[in-house]
Amino acid sequence: MDLDPKALLEAHPLLGRFANVPAFLQPGSEAWLAACLKGHAAYQQKAEQEYGKNFAGPYGLDSRYGRSSADTAFARLGNVAVIPVRGSLLHGSMARDPYATGYDYIRLAAMQAEADEEVAGIVYLHNSNGGEVAGNFDLVDDLAKVTKPTVAIVDENSYSASYSLASAADKIVVARTGGVGSIGVLTAHVDVSQLMEKMGVDVEFIYAGKHKVDGNPFQPLGDSVKNRMQARIDGLYNEFVNTVARNRQLSPEAVRGTEALTYSAADAIGIGLADAVQAPHEALAAFIDELKAKPTGAMTMSTEQTPKETATAAATSQADLDAARAEGASAERERIQGIMNSEEAKTRPITAAKLAYSTGMSVADAQAFLADLPEEKPAKAEAEQTSVPTRPKGEGLFAAAMDASANPNITPDGESTDAQSDAQRILGHHRAVTGRKA
Repeated sequence: MDLDPKALLEAHPLLGRFANVPAFLQPGSEAWLAACLKGHAAYQQKAEQEYGKNFAGPYGLDSRYGRSSADTAFARLGNVAVIPVRGSLLHGSMARDPYATGYDYIRLAAMQAEADEEVAGIVYLHNSNGGEVAGNFDLVDDLAKVTKPTVAIVDENSYSASYSLASAADKIVVARTGGVGSIGVLTAHVDVSQLMEKMGVDVEFIYAGKHKVDGNPFQPLGDSVKNRMQARIDGLYNEFVNTVARNRQLSPEAVRGTEALTYSAADAIGIGLADAVQAPHEALAAFIDELKAKPTGAMTMSTEQTPKETATAAATSQADLDAARAEGASAERERIQGIMNSEEAKTRPITAAKLAYSTGMSVADAQAFLADLPEEKPAKAEAEQTSVPTRPKGEGLFAAAMDASANPNITPDGESTDAQSDAQRILGHHRAVTGRKA
């Protein structure tokens, strides 16, 4: 990044955070960075006046992406949390306006969405050329641990630090005029020594420790200092490459082969940096539809599996599958018992049994449904109308449902007094409880 020295001196003080330190920025972003940081500083005052100091959500987010409020850090659109990643990305910051987004804000919003029972999935809305290295990898690791379905929707660009964060999502969808990539690291040494000389200003350092003033802007950069800076850049680059390779299920060689290039949406799909090209609002609608169709959190967004999905599926052990099945069976048993043991079911046992065994209705919904129904008046069973001995009245709601239905009479020897076969008797019981024909 080659910042004009005079522009640097006149620009917002936050620009100093990007001088002589590694940064994750798209090449040629110096004007964009200066504009973002200036805009961020001006927007802060406006935001406090417009939204209030206690406002928690993102500032200035397009209403089609959800509603921001004082209650949560994320915007809410139905059962989806929307977290914007816009402008310059800053370490240790809660910025959340159109010009800058803080890593601390993104982490807080993601953790809140993960813990919110009403949130079924998370959308990260990206439009950024990058930001600070500091704090980026730690945030990526935290986002990768989110268990709810996630999608990074790129509207319009996601470069460098922004793409690092986007890679942690389950899917990356890019607007057709957008771009992703710039997987690389840069730093800038701003040498203002000639400018200071022209201005007649001489800077003299008084210091202890040989390397205390290495890389200062008032002296040309020496070879040994440059080599040490390059070694640090190389180490960060390796970390960046490995992070993207892990998240996107690509080989480090393939990621390194991009050589920090930026890619159009279509080209990004071809090399595995993105999964789909779609208008942002359409991608959001598709994500919401998939969450509705797959309430367990599964998400496809296409009929073909990505390399990430294939690798994840292959890594799933039989023990994990067995545990998931057992958990699902346990939850279903609890749901059935909750409906059958509810107060509302005691006087409406037949309908309660149908809701429990024939639908996926929740306990709360079933209770509300039953409460609106009149109490059932069971018809007398055939067994009570004859002198043939019948089975004792059972206890419990399942037995109550059986006693309320017209069941065949059984003799003490276990033979049916009706013309039905044993199989027909069983099917009759099944219909009485579930209302379905087997």
